[in-house]
Amino acid sequence: MKLEPAQVFLLPLPTRLLMAPDKAPAHIRAAVTAEQMRRAVYERRHAARPHLPHSLEEVQRVLTSPQHEHLARTKTPGQAGQPPRPGEELLFRGLIGTVGFQSLLWVFSNVVAWLNTTFFFFSDGTFDIVPLAPPGLSQLFVVVTMYMDNVIPVAYALMENRLEATYVHVLAKLNELGLRVTNATTDFQLGQANAWRRVFGATVSGCLVHHTRSSWGSVGRLGLLPTVRANNLAEKCVRLLTTVPRLPFDRIGEGFNCVKAWARETGVYAEMFAFFAYFYTQWLVRVGPRLLSCWQRYHTSTNVVESHHQHLNVLANAARVNIWELCEIFQTSHAEATAVISAADVGNRSGRLRERSYRDLAQRVRDMERRLSEGLPIFQFLNGLSHLMDNIRDPLLQLAEEEDARLPPDSDAMSISSSSSGGTVYSQEMDLGTDHLNVVTRT
Repeated sequence: MKLEPAQVFLLPLPTRLLMAPDKAPAHIRAAVTAEQMRRAVYERRHAARPHLPHSLEEVQRVLTSPQHEHLARTKTPGQAGQPPRPGEELLFRGLIGTVGFQSLLWVFSNVVAWLNTTFFFFSDGTFDIVPLAPPGLSQLFVVVTMYMDNVIPVAYALMENRLEATYVHVLAKLNELGLRVTNATTDFQLGQANAWRRVFGATVSGCLVHHTRSSWGSVGRLGLLPTVRANNLAEKCVRLLTTVPRLPFDRIGEGFNCVKAWARETGVYAEMFAFFAYFYTQWLVRVGPRLLSCWQRYHTSTNVVESHHQHLNVLANAARVNIWELCEIFQTSHAEATAVISAADVGNRSGRLRERSYRDLAQRVRDMERRLSEGLPIFQFLNGLSHLMDNIRDPLLQLAEEEDARLPPDSDAMSISSSSSGGTVYSQEMDLGTDHLNVVTRT
């Protein structure tokens, strides 16, 4: 909004300095403190923003109104209250889903149009910058991709819950807007993974870092840390099993049986039985081999999207932001993504490749995958890749030690390691085939 000179004169001095700092005398500029300037900035921003909403529907009404549409489209200086300019893009795509499964969705359509199905996509939720108003928001769901090791955001959704149906509504809208996905990496939220499969028919893999941390944490929760520290063969059981996700999904069962047979031969199976039972129950039954496998994946974790979460926190520069500040963060994020794809279109590398050590590590994995395809025995494959964790052994043991200090053990650990009556107790004849998974139990 442009003010007349007489209107500007009536504004507080810090605000006038903010609007035209170069026109103020030096002695006046010196008389205004930084705190006064910050307050003036806050008041100007607050005056230009609508009141905080009380419902998701109110957010939609505000962002689709002509007065505040500038918050819903690409960021252009001085556009508040003005009609869209040629080439501007609408970021806010409305309130998606049915009652009880709703989300507020922002999509970068120029990024969607630039992408193709050869890109890998990564998704995860964050809670750090979820606004308090409107109430009832569960998480900010983020979908990103990678180009030249640049993280490129594709979509953001403020979701009221993390149910599979809510994910399906969000992803179905992305599909409707032209996004095509064949590969996605998530954490081990089954609802999210199922939604990717249902909407896109995508191949979905879980996060190897989540799996490794959780598995080593279970060593502490199950009370196995002293055994693992005292017995190198027991530690090797953990290393081998945490390498199993590197196998193709239809050979993960075979890999589990292979490690189990090795543990029996070396005499550590009885000591480590609780860990084998945990691994089988949590990862092969609850999660399943398809989601667990990261076979032939260059990026095997959701660190990509989690690094973007940290970037959003930097852009927020506050412990908590409101919904309208979050809209402006999305505008800034869109400008950054547009710069990356614009540079790519003219052949410029706007990012940097992974450090050489990471590329060498990835090449070692690719070589082992090729050898497995050519007939390398599974145990040799797992044994070879298990040594990739040598440089992070101490942090993993520290993680197990932290979990060991938490008493009493959590319910999952108790249910796996307990031999009390009144429930299913895993027998030591747990048998796993490559086509059919079954636990032989006694009650």
